Order: sequence, then C-alpha cells, then structure tokens
Amino acid sequence: MALAGALVLVATWVVLVFYQTYEPKVAELPDIVRQETALHGGTYVALDQVAEPMRAAVVAAEDRTFYTNPGVSWRGIARALLVDVASLEYVEGGSTITQQLARAALLTSEKTLGRKLRELALAILITRRFSKDAILEMYLNAVYFGHGAWGVEAAAETYFAKPAASLTLAQSALLAGILQAPSRYDPLCHLEDARVRQLYVLEQMVEMRAATPAEREKALAQPLFLVPAGCGTAAYPAGPAASAAGGRSSARGVTDVVRWWS
Repeated sequence: MALAGALVLVATWVVLVFYQTYEPKVAELPDIVRQETALHGGTYVALDQVAEPMRAAVVAAEDRTFYTNPGVSWRGIARALLVDVASLEYVEGGSTITQQLARAALLTSEKTLGRKLRELALAILITRRFSKDAILEMYLNAVYFGHGAWGVEAAAETYFAKPAASLTLAQSALLAGILQAPSRYDPLCHLEDARVRQLYVLEQMVEMRAATPAEREKALAQPLFLVPAGCGTAAYPAGPAASAAGGRSSARGVTDVVRWWS
C-alpha cells in the first residue's frame, strides 16, 4: 500500500509539473504558429481562406477521426505499434493532426519515448483549449508541403500559383498527399508518385463522404495546372543545413522523418 501511495504521489507530481510547464505554451500556440510560419517565409491564413476541399482532403489523409477524437487516437497508436514491432523498426505513423501540431510547434525532433508521451499529453491539452477548426487552421499553417513551402498558402502559390482559397478538389488531394513524405510526393519532382498518393486521398474522401465517386473521377481527370518549375534538392536540406533552416520545425518538416516516433 505504501508503494502504491508513493507511485500515485509521483505520478501526480509529474502531471502537475508537466501542466505548469506546458499550459502557458499551449495558450500561446496561435502566436507560436504565426511566428514560425513567418520565419519560414509563409503566409498565415484563416481557415475560411482555405478551400473546403483542401480542408477535407487533409483530414481524410492525415486524421479521419479528427473531429471526434480527443486529440489522440489510441487505436491508431496501437496499430502503429503493432506494425513497428512486427517489422522490428519504426515504419508506421500513429499521430493525429493535433499530435503533429504539438510536435511541429512545441517539441523537438528527438526520437524518444519521453518525447512521444509529451506529444500525446500536449495533444490532449490543445484539444481541451481550442476548437477543432482552430486546431485545423493552425495545422494547415504549420506543416511543410515540400519545395520550400511552409503552410497551405505558400503551398498553393508554390505548386499552382494561386491562393489556398481557390484550390480545386484535384489540387487539394495532391497537396494533402504531400504531407506524409514531402520529398517523395513532391509533384514537381515525382509526379507519378504524387498522383498515386492523390488517388489514395480521394478514395479516403469518398469513404468519409467528403466527396462522391463521381467527384473523385472528375478530379482524377482534371488537369492540375502545376507551375513549370524545376526539381531541385535545395528544397530538402538535411542534417546541419536543415537544423539551421529555422527553429523547432525545420529538421522535422524538411526531412521525411519516421512517422511513429518522430
């Protein structure tokens, strides 16, 4: 009984320390995201300035239970852990949109269990403080879309020379597909792979009833109107160059880190 009581006291102390340390940072999250976006040359946009298909595509691609989960998906975490154990390496993602936001804005890129636990706890705190739409807005402005584009507005301009508010369903699915691996799915460098990922996103949208089968087929047939830019490696620095690119999120976003522990 004494040991159990001591463990409860220690656990309570850890929770209190964590809360006191990170609650002020969570409260400042909107300002942090705005600063990070500007630091990387992006333009912060409100959620109503992002086309509805783009919002739906990101949710379908990255976190289908976003609007109903508490910031974390225990089923997704369990599934990812099983895949990792079976393959004897970290190969499967388990992070929700909210976890990814916490990681991008408040944590480092260290691959440790402690950092993963902090990510989970932060995601729950973020969900308690902000609405789902506010979280999605911050996420869309915080993530890296490859080719030097930080945030959805920069991505729309980089790939399509248009604002995020004007993105079509076809373009939205393509951009949402980039997020899993920005260098691999960069349509200016690997259009075939990007198209395969675009199809996956569209199929997820149909399953979620965010698009109809007819809309999916129409999107697949539509021209993308990609900008005629070249494919350069400068958009994907690694190692010291990536770390120097700016702040917490540079090394994480620019390089395709492993999805489970990163």
